[in-house]
Amino acid sequence: MEINPGPPKRGRKPKWPCGLCSYAVKNNDSALLCDHCDLWFHNRCSGVSDASYLHYQNLHQFTWICPACDIIHFEDSFFSTDNFATSSPKTNVSANPRFVKQRDRKQSESVHGNSRSKVKTPPNSTVKVAVVNFRGIAGKIPLFHTFLETENPDVIIGTESWLDESIQSAEIFPSNFSIFRRDRPQGNRGGVFIAVRDSLPVTERADFCVENSEILWCQLTLKPANEDVFIGVFYRRPSSYNQDTLNGLNDSLTKLFSGLNSPFVILGGDFNIPDMEWKPDDTTFASGGLQTKILEIADDYHMEQKVGFPTRKDPVSGVENILDLLFTSRPSAVNNVRPASGLSDHEVVLADISIKTTHSTKPPRTIFKWNSVDETDFRVAASELKDDFFHNNPEEKTVEYNWTFLRDGLNNIVQKFVPQKTIRGKIRPRWLTTDLLRLTRKKERFYVRAKKSGKQTDWEKFKAVRKYVDRELRKAHRAHVEAVTSTDDPKKFWRYIKSQRKNTSGVQVLKVNGADVTGDKEKSEVLANQFSSVFTREDSSQLPYLPDSIFPDMLNIHVSVEGVLKLLQSMDVSKAAGPDQIPNRALKLAAKEIAPMLAHIFQQSLDSGDLPSDWKKANITPLFKQGSTADPGNYKKCTDQCL
Repeated sequence: MEINPGPPKRGRKPKWPCGLCSYAVKNNDSALLCDHCDLWFHNRCSGVSDASYLHYQNLHQFTWICPACDIIHFEDSFFSTDNFATSSPKTNVSANPRFVKQRDRKQSESVHGNSRSKVKTPPNSTVKVAVVNFRGIAGKIPLFHTFLETENPDVIIGTESWLDESIQSAEIFPSNFSIFRRDRPQGNRGGVFIAVRDSLPVTERADFCVENSEILWCQLTLKPANEDVFIGVFYRRPSSYNQDTLNGLNDSLTKLFSGLNSPFVILGGDFNIPDMEWKPDDTTFASGGLQTKILEIADDYHMEQKVGFPTRKDPVSGVENILDLLFTSRPSAVNNVRPASGLSDHEVVLADISIKTTHSTKPPRTIFKWNSVDETDFRVAASELKDDFFHNNPEEKTVEYNWTFLRDGLNNIVQKFVPQKTIRGKIRPRWLTTDLLRLTRKKERFYVRAKKSGKQTDWEKFKAVRKYVDRELRKAHRAHVEAVTSTDDPKKFWRYIKSQRKNTSGVQVLKVNGADVTGDKEKSEVLANQFSSVFTREDSSQLPYLPDSIFPDMLNIHVSVEGVLKLLQSMDVSKAAGPDQIPNRALKLAAKEIAPMLAHIFQQSLDSGDLPSDWKKANITPLFKQGSTADPGNYKKCTDQCL
């Protein structure tokens, strides 16, 4: 039970309007709240009588359909402060309706913060993990990106990727994920990978892997908990009836556990061990050699298997098996294990790792909207800056002073006359429209209904909806690619091609003398030392004798305003700004006004032999080459200087 929001203040629009009549949901109204669309509904508007409302409060099970988003909600009990910390097992697979009863508002706000607050775990307290069998991810890019948008996992444990070295990770995965792959060397089947959101510090642990087994490990270093979580993926071929692959898994776990004291391990994947009914009370029965072996491995390393629902149904026999497993050495930290609609004939396994961590999200980025700038006002302001520059007697000032005057003045003009836009985080793909997301949610509703009822008719409806939604997603993605590749603008075409061939994994956790370097400042210092170490420092104390030149001395260099103007007008505006933060568009837009000031500074610098401090600086971006991402020597530098 939860308090109604109450009436809004006089003279303002309703803070909590009814989703049907748009009038305010007042404190003395009986109403419903949908957690999915976050809208309130008067009982009289949604067709719920007072008698029915009172009757529903006494039921242990009930169903409610939101009149706005058309989602069918399943509930076991009413929400109340008595069971605030617990929820029904069914709330893991569907949105929850909140039945509202009149109550003291202050009491509710003391529990919820405000009358519309939802039951949420503390921020940055969980890491969401998804175990996915793809059966070929390259042909399911639109479905995969839609899955990332709707489920928003932090870690993806993928099996049967069917990738090889000819396919770049950037062709498949978004740029905000760090990708670790182990492709099968023979054939185009199999293959495993681990994808970790770039807000989490991660490094690959190849020292735990073994040959002839599809096993991959990586290490998450989570702060402020100061906890290392070892994420592993394993795949066993269904045609392999011997225990060789499981022996390889045992050898890999031996390497991991032998050098660590009670490590926090998360191991997921497609184990392909049928005929096992995993039970949480350690009464799992082993019916064969493979089943016995996997139980022995779990017991030897004190790991518990958390998946208790079937993940694959045989299309011929109709037999259901738990093939996709999730083991952990810390069972209390892995919660809310639940199924989701899969991307193949396997269902997806979702789980939450309860651990205190902080996602190192990128700060908001400000971009300039140059298409909306008033060019006349911009040039007038630049002309006034030029007049102030020469009225200030630049001949009597130093090069540093004159350059600082020009730089700060031009940046102030940009801030004043150029509209700006703040970008927070990564936006979803352009082809993934709101209508497509709505269709995807509809597919999930049909999946929840079929999973809950188990009826064949519901499963057939779900399969029909899934087929239609998948077709629409592929069609939208194909249309987007065709529009980009068939455009007359070569820049857009090559920008798309380069984005598909370039892996923007960023700088991962670095290893220096066996120690992990995770902080951004520490990483920059390590890479700076690496880049400076490759330069040869010559001994200037013993220089060779240089005889007098037989050629005449070069005449003094004269910097003309016309020459500077020509260079400014031919600038490439797509290049990034240097340490001075002056956009190239600003230099090109007001080239006639800026050229005299720059010509004076250039000439003064040549005559005096002094350089402004900005001209001695550079923005250095490390770019990964190949090999291990933890080795600082596997990065090269890209330098941006003042233009």
